[in-house]
Amino acid sequence: MVSSHWETPSEESQRPRRYYKLTGEGVQAARLELAQRSLDSATGCPGTGRPATGNAR
Repeated sequence: MVSSHWETPSEESQRPRRYYKLTGEGVQAARLELAQRSLDSATGCPGTGRPATGNAR
């Protein structure tokens, strides 16, 4: 669902970066999840959200 690759720094002082990209399957899954969330909020279905984790505010 996600692919990734390392970026090669163009200058010695830069740190390498990791880039992530959704695959076609990941895009489809994300769209379906967003559509379901949109439908749930439009119909007022309570309790369909997920609890926040970490430092989410």
